[in-house]
Amino acid sequence: MRVKKVTTITIIICLMIGLTGVFVQAFSSESLGKWSNALFEISEEQTNNELATAYESWSEQMKQQKLDAQLTYEKAMEKNVVVSSEEAKKEINQYLTLYKVDIQNIKKELSDSFDTYEGEKKEELKSEMDQEILLFLEETLEK
Repeated sequence: MRVKKVTTITIIICLMIGLTGVFVQAFSSESLGKWSNALFEISEEQTNNELATAYESWSEQMKQQKLDAQLTYEKAMEKNVVVSSEEAKKEINQYLTLYKVDIQNIKKELSDSFDTYEGEKKEELKSEMDQEILLFLEETLEK
């Protein structure tokens, strides 16, 4: 008898669980579908909002990185211009110094050459004048 009672109670519990499952499934399938659609839409909106926020953040970061890179480039270019300008000034000053030294050397060479030329010409003229004076004196004395 006891086994019969336990078996009967077990069968009644199983029937109740089965009927409850069928009842819940029959009445809740439509609302479960609505619930899952609503959950999907909420999840989709949340994902879209998160993506939009992430895109805006990324876009702002990219803009800032672009501005930083541009400022860095401009500073580097300004520094390069200053350095190049200073190097050019140094090179020009070195060239001018060397040019002045070359001009002084040429001036000295020309001065030395002129002094040599002047001395040679003086000697030549003196010699010619001496010869002409001698010739003149000889001619004068002969007459």
